[in-house]
Formats: sequence, structure tokens, C-alpha cells
Amino acid sequence: MTDSSQPAPKTEDPSQSPQFLSALQKLGTIHDIDELEDMTSSLSLDDRALLIDQTLIVLTELYAHRPLKKTRRPADAVHRLKILRGRLDTLDHQAFHEEFMLALKSLCDSHTAYRPPPPFADLVAFLPFMVEACYDEAGERMFIVSATLDGFDHPTFRPGVEITSWNGIPMQRAVRRNAERENGSNPAAQMALGLLYITVRWLGCSLPPDGAWVIVGYEANNQHHEIRMPWRLLRLKGLPEFTIGLQAVWLFDEQSDEDFGDEAEPDGVEDDSDDPPLEEEDRLAVNQRTAIENLTRRRLFRHDKVVDEETARANDQQHLAETMRLAAQGVRGPALNANRADPLRSALPRQLEARIERRGDVDYGYIRIRAFLDHYKRFVPEFRRLLGQMPQSGLIIDVRDNPGGEIQSAESLLQLLTPKTVTPEPFQFVSSRLTDQLTHPQEDIGFAALRWRKRLQETWGGSIDIARATGGLYSTGAPLTSPVIANRIGQEYYGPVVLITSAGSYSSADIFAAGFQDHEIGPVIGVDPTTGAGGGNVWRHLRLTQRASDLAPEVRQLPQGTQLRFAVRRCLRVGKNAGEPVEELGVVADHWHRPTYRDLTEGNRDLMDFAIKQLNDMPRRSLDVQVDRIDGRITVTSRMVGLDSLYAYVDDRPAGGGIADGEGCAKILIPNAGLQTRRIELQAYSGDSLAAKYKCELAAPATVEATERTPA
Repeated sequence: MTDSSQPAPKTEDPSQSPQFLSALQKLGTIHDIDELEDMTSSLSLDDRALLIDQTLIVLTELYAHRPLKKTRRPADAVHRLKILRGRLDTLDHQAFHEEFMLALKSLCDSHTAYRPPPPFADLVAFLPFMVEACYDEAGERMFIVSATLDGFDHPTFRPGVEITSWNGIPMQRAVRRNAERENGSNPAAQMALGLLYITVRWLGCSLPPDGAWVIVGYEANNQHHEIRMPWRLLRLKGLPEFTIGLQAVWLFDEQSDEDFGDEAEPDGVEDDSDDPPLEEEDRLAVNQRTAIENLTRRRLFRHDKVVDEETARANDQQHLAETMRLAAQGVRGPALNANRADPLRSALPRQLEARIERRGDVDYGYIRIRAFLDHYKRFVPEFRRLLGQMPQSGLIIDVRDNPGGEIQSAESLLQLLTPKTVTPEPFQFVSSRLTDQLTHPQEDIGFAALRWRKRLQETWGGSIDIARATGGLYSTGAPLTSPVIANRIGQEYYGPVVLITSAGSYSSADIFAAGFQDHEIGPVIGVDPTTGAGGGNVWRHLRLTQRASDLAPEVRQLPQGTQLRFAVRRCLRVGKNAGEPVEELGVVADHWHRPTYRDLTEGNRDLMDFAIKQLNDMPRRSLDVQVDRIDGRITVTSRMVGLDSLYAYVDDRPAGGGIADGEGCAKILIPNAGLQTRRIELQAYSGDSLAAKYKCELAAPATVEATERTPA
């Protein structure tokens, strides 16, 4: 939100110092913001018309949330695009992209977005600082400088100072105005995005700054100051970590048709599921814009930590492969560490972070899930390994500002935290002529496309037929995560658990938070009232041109490197919230913790204290199990806290039970289990309530004298 017509105050400008300019060059190719006006795209008038026509087809025939958006949003994106199409010859290239982007932003859905052609998609506009919000003791919102770029040295403008104005506008109002240009699905998400993108904006999905610089008013040393800082552009093209990052979030990259085949199995892990494999975009729910801007912030503000990581990355991959191998053999708990020097260091450091929070003489576990961007057969074993390091006194899981990723990675974690059978969220297609054609393919469209479309037909085709015959808006709901995968491992953590969310928790993070709340695993603590409310499965328009050729000539390839993403299926909640959409509503926090100044400056100290207080108010339980097998006899020995009875099932058949003694121990003898017994499940109760569950797979003994012992 800048206005270059305002006079610039005469203040010292550290952003022009030789030291700072030298530091900027280490980041990559830097441009002045004024150069943006001289950059042009290659879209002709016919290209623009084609782009709008294809977007109208998507929004009217395939977009899963349009019935909801028409009800809750006064602006109609379809109407805006039709008006825009009639005035194409009156707009220059930059004005067209801004108008087109604004029309899609009026949907308030970060899943549905347009990527412009170069140079816009290759550029990030940035200021040399970051801003975060907290609340004072009176409950008033404050805006604090949380980081500055390397080499930016100023006597008063430093991390920790409060920003009070932005180009003369009170900061609260400036953030709200910026939020009006964003696409948050609800008020909390709108304001969060307005702040998140106020100093760093990827032009692939953000409107460019209005001016060349901003004047920031701030308080330091009990005095009011002003400073003027110019916008600059960072060119992403050619930066190795951005290339990797863009691939990691499936960001509009030009992939061949072969890249959409069966999901690749990680090395050393065989697929033992009877479920057909999902293709990448059928597993995907991610706010790609936030993922890319998170990468940008990391490069800008943590540059010293992203250099020379190749050795660490290679070690991480070796550790991850070993964890996957052990997990595939049935190893669990601390035994998954494989002799690591630092068990709490994640092999997926950009997605998972673990540590111990100590209060007094009690340790509590903390796992931050920054994204769900890896295949679930890699992601889940690493999460399980970290989970095995967590004390049973309580666990904090943190998904603040998690942009999402693979749906199966998110939903597969829930089983590790609850004895309940996990019900994955169902997804629905909108009922339309094109979704009907999409799920009823012709036979001459190619083997890969036909196989994929047949799967859609088997699951959703019949219900779309019924909906179209009866006037229904949606197909039936079906999960994208197999219920078998969602429950195969079972519970592995038995202590109390809380979840921390924010309005930046989006997409698969929304789905994870919804499942956490729907299965009543523990309370949800929000630093905002709700999550980001992104409840959809994302496809690219390129998917249609590759796999729906029988829909031509309606569906045509987009011009000149542009791309379009859209929410093609919406998800619904389960359990006590069954039937509610995640889109627009999000997950409402059970407790709202307003971030404090100490949270921003002391590593979320007050937030951690608040979460630990919730953990201390919850029942504390633990379950340690040892299974011994000699010949055909199995002995189950358990040590329990907060549990009083135990029941065993052998290959899904009841096999007896036991009552905890005064020391919390219970033993179950299964004398006639047989040498072919493969599976043990234990269900532990607190009173009449199922409170814990333990599963293990038993390998067949090599000899009748062999003993099989599973790690506790």
C-alpha cells in the first residue's frame, strides 16, 4: 500500500548504504521497482480472450466452491471476467494482469489462482524488513518489526520496534486496506494475509506495490520516527532452492504427461495397499503462493542458514531412508532413531521441527509441522520417529502458517494420536455438464488418461448422474485418503495433545486441524480465531488438457506460459461436525491465544506456557507394551498410567483381557495363538471409555524356539 505522490521525508536511508547493497547482491538478481513498468508480457489480445474464456469454463462448470461463493460473496468473479473480456483493447499488459488477478481474488480462495507469464511470475517485490502482529495488555493490536535483511543497519529501526503508520495511514487501517486486495476465505484469514504480504509479495499471485517506496512511522526509545524505504524486486529464476521449492509444491511447472503416472514408491518400501495409487494432484491441497513466499522469506531473512547445506541435506536423506526401512519392518518408538547423534533433528528440516519444552522439572514435547509437502511414505515415518522422542507428559503440535501439501500426509498422522478409528474427510465434485463428461470418458483418449478417468467414474460418476437428474449441487463425498492408510499404523502417542493453528494454516493444514478436532484428539489453540479456511483439492488447468482431450474444443491449452489452478473438489468435515464445509468456515479454535510482545521477541514463550497449561488440565496417560512369543504362546505385558483395563485381539479376534494391578501392570496370556499369528491389537480403557490403542505386526518365528519381542 504505497503512494509515490507523497513527499519523501529527509531521513537517513540505510537501504542505499554500500554495506546493504553488497548484501543484496548475495541474494540474487535485484531490480529496482521502477523497472517493472518497462517489463512486458507476450500475451496478445487473442491470448487474453482465450485465457478469460478458459477461466469462465472452469468457474462455471468445474469450480467446486461456486455455489458457496455466490451465496457468501457479493462480487461475482464470472461477471467481472465477462466485463473484462469486453474491454481488453483498452488495457496495457500490466493493467490486464491486475484486473484479471483481482477478479479471481474476489473469490476469496487461495486455491484458485492464475499464474501470469514471465516476467511477473519470476519476481518477488520486497522491503528490507518483516512485520508481525501481537497484542498489548489492553488487547490492542500492535505491529512489530520481527526481522531485517542482512546489512540493513539503522540506529533506531531494528527488530522489536513498533510500526504505527504506513504512508501516513494508521498501521491497523493500512493492513486492512492491503487485506482488501488479498483472497483470504474469512475475516481472520483476510487480515492475516494483509499483514503477511505487506512487505514481501510474489508477483506470480500478488498485485505489485502501488509506488516505488513507503514511509514507515515507528516508535523507538519513546520517540516517534519516520523512515523511507524503496521497494525492490528479487528475480527467482535461476535460484536453485526456488527451483526445488517450486517442484516441491507442484507449482505450475511444465511437466510431461509421464510425470502424472502412478505414484512412485520410495526406495526400499513396497506398497502393500490394495487401494489404487493416487496421482500427484489428486493428493494435493496447498496454498502454493504462501509456500513460495515462505521460501522467499527464508532466503531474504535467513540467508546465513541456507548456504552450504548440501552435506546436511545428503545426511538427512540417508537418515530418512533408514527410518523408512525400519518403519517398514514394524519398528516403532525410539528404536527408529538408527543411532542418530541428534535424535531431535528432523531429516525433513523445512517441514518438521522438534524440541523439548521444559517447565520446572517436567518435559513437554513440541513438533512444528511447517508443511505437508512430502510423500506420505516418507513424511509419516519421520514424524513417527520424532514422536517417539516426545515425553508422555504432553505434546504440542504446531501448524501455524502451514500452507498445506499432500492430503494423505496430513490425514495419516491423526491415527498416531488417537485410539479412535480415523475417518478421512470426504470430497465432492460440483454437479455440472463438464464434471459429468469428466467422469464418463470415451474409450479413445489414451491409456493413462482413460485409467485415471475410470477411477473418477467408479467413485463419483454415479452420484453425479443422480445429482444432475435431481437438481443436486454436488456428487456424493468420497475420501482421497484411503481409510486403510489412515488407520494402518494406529496410536503411538498416549499423552495429552494440543494443536496450535493460525489464520495462515491452510489447505491440508486446515484438513489436519479439522480431523484433529473432529476426532476429539485434544483442544485447538488458535493465535487467530480460525484457520485459513481452504477446503479443496487443487488441479491445474493443464491437467484438463492432458487428461480430458475428449472435452475439446471447449478445453484448450492456455497461452504463453500462463497457468490456472482451481479447487475441483470440496471437502466436508466428519464426526461431530459432519457435513460442514471447510471452505470459508475453517476450524474455529477452542481457545484463542492473542500473541504477546514476548511471543514475538522470546520464541513464543507465552504461547508455549498457555499450551502447557491446557496440557496440564488434561488426563495424563501412557501405555508401554511388550509382546513375547514362544512356540504358539503369546504373552502381553503392559505398564499403564491413567488406564485400568486391557483387552487383546489376535488377528482381529478377541483373545482375553486383564485388569491393571496397583502398580499399573497387566498381563495377558494367549496360549493357543498359533505360529501363523501376525497381528496383535490392544485396547485400553479408562472406566468405560476407550482411551488408548496399541497395534503391532508379528513376524513369523524362524523356529519353534524363537522369541519375537516388539520394542516398547
